[in-house]
Amino acid sequence: MNFGTLTNYLGIAIAVFVACAFLYAFYYQWKVKRDGLEATAVITWIEEKESSDEDGVSYYYDYHVAYTTQEGKDVEGVLSHGKSHLKEGDIIRIKYLPGKESVPVYIDMK
Repeated sequence: MNFGTLTNYLGIAIAVFVACAFLYAFYYQWKVKRDGLEATAVITWIEEKESSDEDGVSYYYDYHVAYTTQEGKDVEGVLSHGKSHLKEGDIIRIKYLPGKESVPVYIDMK
């Protein structure tokens, strides 16, 4: 096996891994929206992050939220790559899965 073949296999493996990660993210969002419990949350702070690739630097945001579960537990969670129109103090509707309260899914504005 030569180096060129090895890099082709490595490239395919990385592409498959990335595709699986995207599929899992979509599946998780679908599952939470279908089976999750609803709550009202407030955006407590916004974390700006950056990503670099061959096209340059791009920015995205993680939205930190606080809410109370239906069981009365106070929780802080993160909406990764959330909607860009949100700002600190906004009140939103989210859904979450029991046991995964720190990873809620945005539904809409309250």
